[in-house]
Amino acid sequence: MKFTLSLFICLIFAVKKLNAYCIYNKLDPGAGTFWVRQQPFNAGLNYLSRFYREALAPGESACCPYDVKSCVKPQTREDIIYLTLRRTTGIVEYPPVVVSVPGGGWVSMRGNEAPYEFNINVYNADGTPFDFEYRVDFQAGYL
Repeated sequence: MKFTLSLFICLIFAVKKLNAYCIYNKLDPGAGTFWVRQQPFNAGLNYLSRFYREALAPGESACCPYDVKSCVKPQTREDIIYLTLRRTTGIVEYPPVVVSVPGGGWVSMRGNEAPYEFNINVYNADGTPFDFEYRVDFQAGYL
């Protein structure tokens, strides 16, 4: 009985995590951290409630549930949100890029210490690749 209850609680948390968009920093160790900020489009009105991470280190991830209005305003996993990603190595700060992500999908950044050997991939909630928008936006890192 105790094992069944523990398993049930674990499943609830696992399912809840799937109801979110997530960002995964899969860069090699030492290859940099990412400053992540959700853009105002399709997010809650409050600046301070939008998704934000100061330094997402290699191997770390962060998620924001799409059924929370400050994460995805319409609260569906198909709605699109925009994230600003700014890579920093401690020595070099790269220009911020803005990518589109489905509310229930995820972003994966991979690469190594080489400045331009880094890839961004975006996926739908079902794991299929998402044809995302990408742009370098020098002012996006300050929103």
